[in-house]
Amino acid sequence: MENETFKMKNQVCQYYIHEMQKRIQEEEQKKEKVQEETKEISEKSSVLAEEMKAKNKALKDVEKEMNKINKFVEDSREKFTQLDLQDVDLREKLKHAKSKVKKLQKQLQKDKEKVEELKSVPANSDKIIEEATSKKGTLEKQKEKEEEKLQEVMDSLKIETQGLQEEKEGKERELMELNKNVNETRSKMDVAQSELDIYLSRHNTALSQLNKAKDALNTASATLRERKTAIKELETKLPKAEEDLKKKETELEVLAQEEITVKSEVREIRQKVEESRSSLSANCSKGKVLDALIQQKKQGKIPGIYGRLGDLGAIDEKYDVAISSSCGALDHIVVDTIDTAQECVNFLKRQNVGVATFIGLDKMNVWEKGMNKIQTPENIPRLFDMVK
Repeated sequence: MENETFKMKNQVCQYYIHEMQKRIQEEEQKKEKVQEETKEISEKSSVLAEEMKAKNKALKDVEKEMNKINKFVEDSREKFTQLDLQDVDLREKLKHAKSKVKKLQKQLQKDKEKVEELKSVPANSDKIIEEATSKKGTLEKQKEKEEEKLQEVMDSLKIETQGLQEEKEGKERELMELNKNVNETRSKMDVAQSELDIYLSRHNTALSQLNKAKDALNTASATLRERKTAIKELETKLPKAEEDLKKKETELEVLAQEEITVKSEVREIRQKVEESRSSLSANCSKGKVLDALIQQKKQGKIPGIYGRLGDLGAIDEKYDVAISSSCGALDHIVVDTIDTAQECVNFLKRQNVGVATFIGLDKMNVWEKGMNKIQTPENIPRLFDMVK
């Protein structure tokens, strides 16, 4: 009986070894598959990250271009406003300059007429002075002759002296009148010369102002032409700039939508990667814990270990998802008693292998009555009854 028992135990051990090797191969295949999927996901994640960087760079370029266009539009608007104000100012200055030119031309015409009039004054005055001077010389000569005659007949003809004296006084008065006329004519000539100088000065000033006004008018006209040309150029460029701006805004919206989509895909991929890593880590940890406990059982140190609950039963492959979803204790380790479970926990703590949850069969007897088959609606099979 001991031999039979030993043989049976040996067969069970061989069966467990075979199953464990089979499971190890399956887990290794799963591990390789997960590693391949992880590698593929990492590559996709790297590609998506590179694409995201490129999209971000393109987005920044578009933002920079849009900022430049906005700045150009704002500058163009400010320049257009300044040019419009300058245009109004130049038009007012041009209008004022034209009015001033008309006034200066009228004043210049008056000054020319006055100058012509004054130019004739010196000639007339010279003529009068020459006549008066000539007359004065004649009168002086006549005076000398008369004085000589008067001196000759002074003593002999005292009666006639009185008449000659009166005539002399009359001639002297006439001479004084002539001198007075000459002085007045000279004074008028000096006044006329002063007025001529004043009018000539005004004439020159008016000519200078007229030339300045003409220069200012030419400058204003040239500036106005330049401003009009600049305004036309801006009016030509502005629609194109606005069209480019609209295109860039549309591209920016498309890139923003693509960025949102890419970010969502990246989050999903990262989540899947994290889930895969977590699942792989958990499977590795559970595998190490189970291997360590089975090793203790083989060595006879903890004989009461039966194994993982999910390994102690089988079900049809099509119900695999159902049993995995409804039974959360498949990874729990089944032992004969709670004391064995406590011993396993102490072993795991000492060796720092990991953690595990244990099921003691001595505490499961209360559920034995529920293992019997029950009546179900339409004889639908119970998942519990599908387990072998």
